[in-house]
Amino acid sequence: MEEQSVFVTVRVRPAGGADGEDCWDAATSPDTLSQIAGKHTGERFRFDAVCGPETHTIEVYERAAKEVVAGLLVGRSGTVVAYGQTASGKTHTTQGFMRLACEQLFDESGGEVVVWASYLEVYDDALSDLLDARAKPAMKEDRARGVHLHGAHEVRIASPDALHAVVTNGERRRHRGATRLNSRSSRSHAVLRLRVATDVRGVCFEASLCVVDLAGSERPRKRRDDAGHGQRAWVASKETRFDEGVAINKSLTALNHVLRQMGDKGVAKPSFRNSTLTRLLQPTLQGAARLALVCCVAPGSTQLEETRRTLQFGRRAARAAIRAATPAPRAPGDPAAARAERLERENLQLARAVAAKAAALEEKARRIKALEALARTGEDPAVAKTRRRASEGCSREGPRSTPADLVALAARADAAEKALVAARDAAEANAAKTRDAEA
Repeated sequence: MEEQSVFVTVRVRPAGGADGEDCWDAATSPDTLSQIAGKHTGERFRFDAVCGPETHTIEVYERAAKEVVAGLLVGRSGTVVAYGQTASGKTHTTQGFMRLACEQLFDESGGEVVVWASYLEVYDDALSDLLDARAKPAMKEDRARGVHLHGAHEVRIASPDALHAVVTNGERRRHRGATRLNSRSSRSHAVLRLRVATDVRGVCFEASLCVVDLAGSERPRKRRDDAGHGQRAWVASKETRFDEGVAINKSLTALNHVLRQMGDKGVAKPSFRNSTLTRLLQPTLQGAARLALVCCVAPGSTQLEETRRTLQFGRRAARAAIRAATPAPRAPGDPAAARAERLERENLQLARAVAAKAAALEEKARRIKALEALARTGEDPAVAKTRRRASEGCSREGPRSTPADLVALAARADAAEKALVAARDAAEANAAKTRDAEA
């Protein structure tokens, strides 16, 4: 059974005026965060990647999430989660990731790609739609589709700017409130779900990506307010903030529990039903999916305790693994089961090769169109364009293509078409073998 480990990245936000003494060193190593002040000075936390305060969101995305998004184009779903305390930079990071993911999908699709977006909120363990208040999203399960999202409002996305407008519209409806760390703290978990369908020269894939902006992970606490005449007061300014904190930490505990179970080979099926958040993420946390976790932390001494708690969560998550489940139970050592798994892996590898080759073949297809235009007009379209610009005083006319060049171009185009047909036939044959082996 194939296992996919969780990729954990730590991002340290820039220091602010109320952060206190700098307690962390992220510059020494690209995968190690060292504590340089406080009670546990000298302790090191090692992860897949560590990004310091000077690291731009684009670089964080390329290290943390780019491979997860690339998998969507070959039918592999994924989840990107930002975890950390309030005011640690989670929302800034996830909203940057949302746009960059959309740009990557359109740039690297290598063919037709269709993207739908839904934006959901989990507040007080209840699921709601941030794009349409009338929608009633819910998780359903049936034999044909398994666990899936039903009833959410979806928007067809044509560009990164369109996705940004959708997210901005949804953020207006999100639950927010003042806390001692942030005057506009997110008091709910927000999940952007992208459903991606690609058609690369007849090879079709469909997958989903969840980008999760978790609410702050700090523990809800009570303290006495001297100005409140000895009555109980809430650190987060109102009693509702404390109740929200309890609900937030309940769902984060459920997520932590699921990740622990995913790292335990003795647990056949993690308990996704324990919270609305884990149930929502279930389709992208199982099968051949990928998971990337970004732990956002503050650099100063005033948040040292919460930063250490976030890093410890990242350590535990790094031990988790997504195990691809077989379609039906089979006896141990069953040759048919082993053959089905092998064919499934070969089919995925072949699909990736087809998708990669298709991007290169698109250029060949454009050259074929140029040949057709040449046959009609007797002039290379590129040369014609250069000549027209030269007549307007913008450029000089380029050289006319020779007959030998056109013959060589036609031969390359024919060879490219034959290679594409052979790759498509091989992919269909391998898919048929997988279906036969499962039957």
